[in-house]
Amino acid sequence: MKAIQFVQSIPRYVPSRAISTLYPPILWSRLSCLKYREVPEPPLPNEDWVKVKVRYGGICGSDMGLIFLHKSPSLSAFVSFPFTVGHENVGTIAELGSEVEGFEVGERVVVDPTLSCEVRGFADLCPACRRGDTNLCQRFAEGAIAPGLLIGNCHDTGGSWSPLFAAHKSRLFRVPASVSDENGVMVEPFAVALHAVMRNFPRDDGVVLVMGAGVIGIFVVAALRALGSTLHKPLLGKRVMVGGADLVFDCVGSGGSIDDALRFTRSGGRMVLVGAAALPTGIDWTPLWLNEIEVKGSYIYSTELY
Repeated sequence: MKAIQFVQSIPRYVPSRAISTLYPPILWSRLSCLKYREVPEPPLPNEDWVKVKVRYGGICGSDMGLIFLHKSPSLSAFVSFPFTVGHENVGTIAELGSEVEGFEVGERVVVDPTLSCEVRGFADLCPACRRGDTNLCQRFAEGAIAPGLLIGNCHDTGGSWSPLFAAHKSRLFRVPASVSDENGVMVEPFAVALHAVMRNFPRDDGVVLVMGAGVIGIFVVAALRALGSTLHKPLLGKRVMVGGADLVFDCVGSGGSIDDALRFTRSGGRMVLVGAAALPTGIDWTPLWLNEIEVKGSYIYSTELY
């Protein structure tokens, strides 16, 4: 089958990154780390897994960061090469392991791509997984499958930028007949926004600024409204704010957006970094200490109480 993969190659990575500022097409040329090629179907790691036939595979901002080589090299300790790209997904079950119950071949599902303790075969969960924070698992590089934070950066599972990928039974969620494939593939990015909002829910009398009108930024606004916030008109884009906002969600993660987010946060307020920042530059950190701003990161999703 054909798949879009990212390969580990310093001789490709270094010149691609250097030349891409002048000639971006090198990042998807024959000289790049990105390959569209024939690969074998990913096998089931064990009988607790299924194969999912992809109907849609989404393009995440983190995928774009990978293609444009904006991601921090430090994450390479938690991935396994070569890997098939793509973690946003909706599809149908194509094959069932013998230990999978409650699902049938042909059922439509979305898959939580997190590759945490239970997925990796650990019965004794790490402290983060025990409390439901599977996004903060301490064993992303251990266990029954190769290192990887998510489906889409693990060699053994494959990813949604291909016809098939492997998924653990604990990560399957049925898609109701009333939900289209187009909406089904948006479940994963909406979960990213929902996690950020539920962990940082504003006061009803607070001022909230959502920076970035991409998918995640729009979903943060939707999550605020869905959870009952009385804030109806969040501001998008660059504006000078007298006094600043109580709560700022930066859904971009660039040097410019982080710099703006810090300036737009009121003294003693909170800035939540939702965008997948890697190595941002051009940030004036003065507002952070001058205004005693709390900066909090938000990574994908976990277990929430509502």
